Amino acid sequence: MKNRLDVAKQFLTDDGFIAISIDNYELLYLGTLADEIFGRENRISVLTIVHHPAGKTNNNFFATTNEFMVVYAKNRELAKINFFQMSEKTEKTYNLADEISKYKLENLMRKGETRNARREDRPKQFYPIYVSKDLKQISLTKEENYFEVLPKENGIEWVWSNSPSTFQKKIDNNEIVAKKHKDGHIQIFFKRRITDYEGERPKTTWIDKRYNATEHGTKLLEKILGKKSFSYPKSLHTIVDIVKITTDPGDIILDFFAGSGTTGHAVLELNKQDSGTRQFILVEQLEEHITVCKERLEQVIAKDGLMGRNFLSCELMPYNEVFRERLQSAKSSAELLNIWCDMSKDSVLNWYVKPHKPEEAKEHFIAINDVEKQKKLLVDMLDKNQLYVHLSEIEDETFNVSEEDKTLNRAFYAN
Repeated sequence: MKNRLDVAKQFLTDDGFIAISIDNYELLYLGTLADEIFGRENRISVLTIVHHPAGKTNNNFFATTNEFMVVYAKNRELAKINFFQMSEKTEKTYNLADEISKYKLENLMRKGETRNARREDRPKQFYPIYVSKDLKQISLTKEENYFEVLPKENGIEWVWSNSPSTFQKKIDNNEIVAKKHKDGHIQIFFKRRITDYEGERPKTTWIDKRYNATEHGTKLLEKILGKKSFSYPKSLHTIVDIVKITTDPGDIILDFFAGSGTTGHAVLELNKQDSGTRQFILVEQLEEHITVCKERLEQVIAKDGLMGRNFLSCELMPYNEVFRERLQSAKSSAELLNIWCDMSKDSVLNWYVKPHKPEEAKEHFIAINDVEKQKKLLVDMLDKNQLYVHLSEIEDETFNVSEEDKTLNRAFYAN
């Protein structure tokens, strides 16, 4: 994992994010590792996502209902989280209107658990406000027969949300309202306009039904493919939402644990919603996952009429991997010996292995008399750094890379 995260950091733009899904068993280990790589100061949050609300009993203690998503920025100072669109419930709170727009009243006094809310923290924001007896005139200048209002409550001296100069501008723009309560005390409010609304700030706990991985992951994938072919895919909406808040419409999204292709599907879905031009790169190792991933994306593209947005599927050019696969599928010592002969001529072996096997080595090999042990011995001989052909070796005649593949690689890595 460390190697992958090191490389992922290099791919990130300076204002980019990485979001890593993890369960509770590995969360603490991942956090320590990711703090080391991305910097603890760039850890944005640890999200809790309720993806299995019924509870999954996988031990003798708790029924698991959630997973985690650890979010880091490449550079916290440059990164920016997008907000979600306003919900109907939130929109209903803007229950007042004037000639400008709909609005709601918010208390001008900053208090409670909010940071820097005490007088000693922000002394310049502790000042008197004067209100006429009919509550229609509000001023920073002391007037005869006006009420004096200070940001105090239950003997605690809080502060106003604005400095005097900003408050005066709001008075001039008719943005301040005073109300008198039954007990006689006066509260100062300002008009929070719906047009000022940035959106709903994402919370650290995601509990909506759309994050249910069974309904919007497993069953959705079965519906797309017409069969059950992948265990525990994530909810499409979980990935849509994380992409929505961490990317802009023209960004590139990389998922190097592609699985069933949910990230690619999510990018297509989000582009459909906001007319974005996001692109995705998916990386996967397991052949059965690659098959599911490709079929899923082909089906989604065809269903949504996105044929002009086809995706290109590529695979690494194998070298030693060819021999490793042959070794893993071998059934007998005789078959392994034949592979060994081919390896001695056409593979890259570890530095401590002599490429040509003498007859006495062959006899020792046969004497092991255990196919699995023989197989492990030969796999250990292969140089794992040469499982695939490196881009830097594309011109090496040893690997016989075609001109067509060279052209494709130059185009792919051009940027």
